[in-house]
Amino acid sequence: MELNYNTPIETHNGIDVKRDDLMNGNTDLPPWGKIGGVKELLLNCDKKIPVACLSTRGSYSGWCLSGLGKEYGYDIKVSYPNSKVYPQEDLDKIKSYGAELNPIKPNMVQIVHNKHKSICKENGWQMFPYGFDNEIYHDYFQKRIEDVGDGYDNLIVVAGTGVTSIGLIKGFLTDKNKWVHLIVTSTPKTIEKILQKHNVVNENIILHTTDYDFYDEMKDFDTPFPCNKYWDKKAWWWIQNNRLKGKSLFWNLGA
Repeated sequence: MELNYNTPIETHNGIDVKRDDLMNGNTDLPPWGKIGGVKELLLNCDKKIPVACLSTRGSYSGWCLSGLGKEYGYDIKVSYPNSKVYPQEDLDKIKSYGAELNPIKPNMVQIVHNKHKSICKENGWQMFPYGFDNEIYHDYFQKRIEDVGDGYDNLIVVAGTGVTSIGLIKGFLTDKNKWVHLIVTSTPKTIEKILQKHNVVNENIILHTTDYDFYDEMKDFDTPFPCNKYWDKKAWWWIQNNRLKGKSLFWNLGA
């Protein structure tokens, strides 16, 4: 399986854009810049024990992990909230890789997560880090941006759980003249909590919200390159409505 780690940087409306949505290359994996980090996490798991993840609506986690699991010989279990709005096409994609689906009664995310956690414990499965919150994942993104972050004053990236931001921030904030702008699609409190957990607290990290709810597909707003309708599209909207001093890099995570 050949992933495209050398994703291009394009310029749109005066902003450099890291097209990590192209990381899937010619594979059947999702257009997602997190694939490389998820792969590193998976390869650190024990192949003898099933690996289980929770995939909520709007997430590529189940699709990505099941595809990687098939490629590298892991037994993958995917829990998901069994609601009417959960896309059937996502479930079909997961099953096509041979992963086992485990429906959970829909509820608040934390309650669904706790149920998933108990299922893993009962069955002796390895629980894949929710949101990929693990040092292996953080280190992957830290090293990834270290290769391209020089020469930029601002990094702009979407933050849902905030986990991907951890590594990017560590790799980018190399001096006091650099700034990280996190475009929040959950709540500022959620992002502040994860930053504090990993001691990534800095006055040069600024959180921004938008006029859109997470599940708003923003059909009234077009982008000059593919953006995921739930995440990165919100960040590009923010960029178009705010001007920053200096040279900026937008890290596009998905399409």
